[in-house]
Amino acid sequence: RVWILNGDEARQKHMAHKVYLQRVAEDTKFEKRWPKEKRKQINENREARCRKHGNWMDTYTHQVTAMLAKFAERQKCAEVMYDDSDPSFLTAFPWFQLRTKLAYKLDAVGIRLIHCGASNAKG
Repeated sequence: RVWILNGDEARQKHMAHKVYLQRVAEDTKFEKRWPKEKRKQINENREARCRKHGNWMDTYTHQVTAMLAKFAERQKCAEVMYDDSDPSFLTAFPWFQLRTKLAYKLDAVGIRLIHCGASNAKG
């Protein structure tokens, strides 16, 4: 059986973060000539928000891989074929991180991961 996750929440969060970064970049252009303290505050806020977004993505990839591993275990699968060759869903998504977490979670329940994505050029 094919397990599908639409992941609309991840896409929305990522796009909102991307828009935020673009807007902050526009607001902090050299031509704006913000005072040093204001620039420092803006940069600290941006770093905090990026850290929060990164933590959210880390948690999200843990949750998704745990769901898939449990699904595969309930279906009594011997192996899972994972294909990440089409990143059009979300180009800046941490696909390698997702695959790595999936591999060790499947390994913990005795299921083999077969990666058949684009980065697996040798087969």
